[in-house]
Amino acid sequence: MKKYLLLMLFVSCLKNVNAQLYFAGTMFQSYYDVNPDTLLNYVVVPYTNETFGLNLFDDSSNDILLTARGSVSSSGSSAYLSITSLNPNVYIMFGRWDSVFVPATSNWDITKVAKPLIVTEPIDASDASWDNGMLYLTDYSGHGGGNKSVSDWVGSEKFIGIKYDNGSSISYGWIRLKCPGPDSCYVKDFSNSLVTIGEQELEVNNLQMYPNPSNGSFYLKNSERYSFDLSKFSLTNMLGQKEKCSYEMAGEDIKIIPDNNLPTGCYLFRYSMDKNIIPKKVVKIIE
Repeated sequence: MKKYLLLMLFVSCLKNVNAQLYFAGTMFQSYYDVNPDTLLNYVVVPYTNETFGLNLFDDSSNDILLTARGSVSSSGSSAYLSITSLNPNVYIMFGRWDSVFVPATSNWDITKVAKPLIVTEPIDASDASWDNGMLYLTDYSGHGGGNKSVSDWVGSEKFIGIKYDNGSSISYGWIRLKCPGPDSCYVKDFSNSLVTIGEQELEVNNLQMYPNPSNGSFYLKNSERYSFDLSKFSLTNMLGQKEKCSYEMAGEDIKIIPDNNLPTGCYLFRYSMDKNIIPKKVVKIIE
């Protein structure tokens, strides 16, 4: 299975914007459509517990478990939608803590809430927090006079950020959900990057993009004279759609020529390889 080089191109006339490598909603090389969309829901009369497992990273078993639970008893109620990591190497993007005071016990009941991402929001932001246990999408549980009302995921389509990290390589991905209410959620599709970062990374720090900023064509500086196959370069937008772009040799360097009608925005410059990757580069194109 091929790995991919991702060279980030920042194409914008706006002021400083931090470019990221992985974005929610981008169709990475591994993409799966859950068809038909799978509905998880609970009804608190008197007990339901639905689960749905996902295998994101092509190993032998499911990495993620989604659960819809609803129950009532003399001590209180459990009513929530949750996501759990089943793989110690798979992490879920953490959003916030939610807490409610329980008068009967004089304690705080705490909920760990998964962070809802919108399309094009970065998955690997520098301030991202990760958890490899159980997090909640909604939580309407209650006991002892303390009732939760967590509804972060209710409304429009949102994405769960996922990270695979086994100590030597890292991959990112997302799961798209739509939760029409606090008691139900549709699983729509998911994708992962397959790009590894760590032991597989090539030592090619001398590769640079220039000029920066640029008003059109730009270059990949190749002072170490690495051998590149121009047919393996491609330029895509944040949704994974290929854009028109041509490439030619300029001495030892590679000249990248975007289409004149390419709108301003963020783009991914890819180089397909059998293994290993080249670190990302950033360039700003101006009019």
